[in-house]
Amino acid sequence: MKAMNWYRNNWYYVGGIIFVVLAIAMSLFGEHIDPVRRIMVVGFMGLLIHQFEEYVLPSGFPMVWNIVQSGERERYDRYPMNKNTSFVCNVCIMYPLYIAGIIFSDCHVWGLMLMFFSIGQVVIHGIIFNVKMRRLYNPGVATCCSSSSLWASTISGMWRRISRWRGGTMWRRLSC
Repeated sequence: MKAMNWYRNNWYYVGGIIFVVLAIAMSLFGEHIDPVRRIMVVGFMGLLIHQFEEYVLPSGFPMVWNIVQSGERERYDRYPMNKNTSFVCNVCIMYPLYIAGIIFSDCHVWGLMLMFFSIGQVVIHGIIFNVKMRRLYNPGVATCCSSSSLWASTISGMWRRISRWRGGTMWRRLSC
């Protein structure tokens, strides 16, 4: 229980360490990895650095979410986005989805789902939050809108997947 509490309070630092390890591994061994899988790993790295910006440097994303999206004015530091919901959304949901996308990189549905998620991040951080806050910056917008890893993985991943769709029914095109 103590270890889980520690991880719940520090998962974004662990994600930063995983980012550094993956960056080193990709620079040393990336050329030996299948191109689609490499794109998925780079996308996961983009997610990790994006979360680091949201929760560590400069941080403040839960408060922005609570005020801007949920309209919370009294307990904006705790409700509805708090350490537990952030942990569940990012670690328990997004990490397994990205890891499954890396493992099953030949399955088009996984890759497209994660690429549309990345596009959604750009819309939320780059447009919706900025318009509602009347500011140019919010926690997560720098890595989301300018990160070459998110844009590169999204654009090249979609191009690769669409270029593989030749012939057959729609189901066969979307299946693994």
